[in-house]
Amino acid sequence: MNGVIEVRYWRDEPAVIVPPELAGQVTVKLVDTGAEDQFVLTRGGVSVYHAMKDLDMGPENTTQSDYWFATRPYTDWEAGEAFDIRDLPSIPEGNLAKYQTLYPADEDRQRLAYAVDIGEVKSEE
Repeated sequence: MNGVIEVRYWRDEPAVIVPPELAGQVTVKLVDTGAEDQFVLTRGGVSVYHAMKDLDMGPENTTQSDYWFATRPYTDWEAGEAFDIRDLPSIPEGNLAKYQTLYPADEDRQRLAYAVDIGEVKSEE
């Protein structure tokens, strides 16, 4: 029987050492809770995250920006890598139904998906 040990962390991935007697019996699953909370969508191999305010103040004081996004988690909204969703092109009327079907009632995701599809938003990596 193979068990799973889930280790949840915020921002800095911990080093996890599995004792030799448990090797092969357990799998360690690392979950970055900050990135998980910031995640918006993945489309065409590009992941988009909410940009964050007050990153240096710790998770309890960090807030998501309403309009700023990035292609990496833990991006400060004032960083050069963050972008303002209001600056992205609007979805043309002829394409709108496609994105409304993909992301019903979520105009931000619709607009971000369109921006990824036309190459306006690309992965920084």
